[in-house]
Amino acid sequence: MTYLCVDGGQTRTGVCLLEDDGSRLARWEEDALIHPARPGGMDRLERIVVAACRGARVRLDREPVGACFSLTGYAGSDARVPELVERAVRSHFSERVRIAVVPDYVGNWFSAAGGRPGVVVISGGGSVAYGRNAAGQ
Repeated sequence: MTYLCVDGGQTRTGVCLLEDDGSRLARWEEDALIHPARPGGMDRLERIVVAACRGARVRLDREPVGACFSLTGYAGSDARVPELVERAVRSHFSERVRIAVVPDYVGNWFSAAGGRPGVVVISGGGSVAYGRNAAGQ
């Protein structure tokens, strides 16, 4: 089974196709994402999602089973973001593809901790600390 993983960042957007065992089938970059609330932010997000899906279609002979979008500027409270991602993904893939939209710090935590308990501290233009314990809290 293959997964489409998108790390939408303000410097660049990294896209990977991964297998169940974590092996990477492909990796490429798309344009940088800007905060969805900024002027043009939602249009840019849609273009990036479509480009990532198009790139996955070119590299795969099948649909991914899941697609995760870890996005800068998204904190989980703006319903327009996951709705836009879902609409754009569905223009390329069927309803069978599971879709997750998470804040970038969740994707960074997962990448650093491998889904195990741990904490990640991000310090740059903005700062955030995020973690989960063994109970998933």
